[in-house]
Amino acid sequence: MSNQKAIGVFCAASETIDAAYADAAREFGSWMGENGHTLVYGGASKGLMETTAAAVKSAGGKVVGVVPDILVSRNCVSTLLDKQITVANLSERKDAILDRSD
Repeated sequence: MSNQKAIGVFCAASETIDAAYADAAREFGSWMGENGHTLVYGGASKGLMETTAAAVKSAGGKVVGVVPDILVSRNCVSTLLDKQITVANLSERKDAILDRSD
């Protein structure tokens, strides 16, 4: 049995978040990547979502984005995704993140 997990993360896409949260997101993302875990998250290209994804990728981890149609139409999808799962709305996004996470 593998110790590598798919870890679901719910966090902000806002750009107006205190730097302490961005630091924590980078630290957690780095830990995930260094330990071979996969990030499963909302797939946005902004805020703590992008910060976490960038840290996971730079540390060698995989990134799965569960992206609602509205983010696609607004061109706000992260370019860091190894896999994109498109869903209709935020409710489906939440369910899909939970379903795909250990």
